[in-house]
Amino acid sequence: MTAEESIIVSEIWKPDFDNFQFGDSPQNINTHLPRQFRTTQWNTLPQAFEYKHDVVRYIWLHLSQFGDQITKFIPPYISVHEFSYICFLFVNEKLFHISIRLFYDQKRPNYDQVIEAYAKVFHCPMIETEYSNQFYHEDNETIYFSYQYPDQSHTLIQILRKDATTPIDGYGLDYLAAYRQQREESIQSFALTQ
Repeated sequence: MTAEESIIVSEIWKPDFDNFQFGDSPQNINTHLPRQFRTTQWNTLPQAFEYKHDVVRYIWLHLSQFGDQITKFIPPYISVHEFSYICFLFVNEKLFHISIRLFYDQKRPNYDQVIEAYAKVFHCPMIETEYSNQFYHEDNETIYFSYQYPDQSHTLIQILRKDATTPIDGYGLDYLAAYRQQREESIQSFALTQ
């Protein structure tokens, strides 16, 4: 990556989820996809069985299908593994969770630049974890965070509507509480070094 590209990634780029609003129906989300599904009727969508308390259904597609529009989710000049995808999850037929799954390979052993770009967008410190640096940000309505799988095969970027989150395996409410604690410690540590 050139110095000019690095500036664009770190200072100018920001994700653009405007076409994917929480509370939208699967049909409305479908109209903004580069490849629309023939049907998005509730009972025909696959079910996310990791949710134990609600019926959650989803639609997904590979990020590569977004073409130039991939920069809505990933900074420019950063390539992603061909299997990387975005998933839109719905409860009560309303969008409440966007999950971006970025897979690694020899060319892309990590997505540190993507995580750093998201952290800069949200003006939050990087959180040092056992596996890599991550970010965590929340506002009144939304939680944004990244998570690297312990098997180090991929990174997740999660965008969750706060009032609709339900405990799920891997990143339930206890997991988010731990992230909040790490974030607070990172902020305090950062403040002490300034």
